[in-house]
Amino acid sequence: MNQNLYNIPKYKFFYTESDKKIAYLEYGAQNPQTIICVHGLTRNSSDYHLLALKLEKSGYRVIVPDIAGRGESDNLTNKDDYNYHYYKDDLLKLADALEIPNCFWVGTSMGGIIAFLVNEERPYFIQKLILNDIGPQISLKPTKQIHDYFSKMPEKFDSFKEIERRTKLTFTFFGISKEEDWNFFIQHSVKKNEDNTYSFRYDSAIFNSLSDNYEINKYLRGDGIWDIWEKLKMPILLIWGNLSTMLTSEVTKKMQNMSGDNLQKITIHSVGHTPHFMNDELNEIIATWFKDGILTKNDIRNFLV
Repeated sequence: MNQNLYNIPKYKFFYTESDKKIAYLEYGAQNPQTIICVHGLTRNSSDYHLLALKLEKSGYRVIVPDIAGRGESDNLTNKDDYNYHYYKDDLLKLADALEIPNCFWVGTSMGGIIAFLVNEERPYFIQKLILNDIGPQISLKPTKQIHDYFSKMPEKFDSFKEIERRTKLTFTFFGISKEEDWNFFIQHSVKKNEDNTYSFRYDSAIFNSLSDNYEINKYLRGDGIWDIWEKLKMPILLIWGNLSTMLTSEVTKKMQNMSGDNLQKITIHSVGHTPHFMNDELNEIIATWFKDGILTKNDIRNFLV
C-alpha cells in the first residue's frame, strides 16, 4: 500500500466555553454532505483515516473528532465529566461551530452510544447511521472485563517494544493483519513521554467515571434501552464481528426484527468487538451504502449477512 495513504491531515481545534480543546480531522472540506465519525472508548480519530480518505474521494466532507481525554483533545479537569452526555454535548457544540445542520454518522462502540443520545436531543440530525458492533443492549460480562482490563493497564511502559507488544495483544480482536496497518495503528495509539517512557494516548481517568444518568447506567449494566432504539428512524447499517461477545447474535436479530427494512447488517469473519476500518473492501461498501442507502447481494458477496 502507498505509504502516503498513512499520512493523516493536520489536526484542527475547537475550544469549548470552558476553554477545553477538542481536536478533529477534516477531509473534503469543500464537499456539501458531512459525515461525522466517532471512535470507541480508548481509541482516537486515526482509526477512521483510511475510511475518511475513501469517503472524501466519494464526495463527502468527513469530520473525525478526538473525544475528550483521547488523542489530541484535552484531558478533563473534572474526571466525573468523562461520561456519554458530556461527550454528546461536546460533539453537538462542535457541529454547531462547524455549521453542520445535519449529517451522516459512523459510530464505533462508544461512538454509537453517543449517536443514540444525539438522536434523543436532536431527532433527524443524523440522517444515516452506521453502527460498528454496538446496539441497544450489550453483554454485562465482557463490558466489565474490558473495563477491568483497561483499568489495570500500566500508565507507563519502559520501552516502545513493551507497549508495542501490549497494543497488539490488547487490540488483536480488531482483526488487523497487515504489518503496515499495525505500524500505523500503534504510531497513533501511543506517545513518548518526557521521561522517555511510553503511554497510550488516552487519560486513564476515562475508566474511573463511566457513570451517567439512569438510562445509560442501566445500559452499561447490560439492560436494554430498546425505547431509545425505537426512536431511530434513519437508515442504519450494522457492522458486526462474528466473534463479538459485546453484541450478541440474539441482540442483532432483535435489532433487525424491530427495525425491519430500515436496518442492514454485514458480518465480518473472525473478528471480535469492533472491526477495523483498514479494510479496503469494507470501506468501499460503506461508501456505497452512504450513496445508495442499500446494499445488494453483489455488494456484500464476500461478507456473511
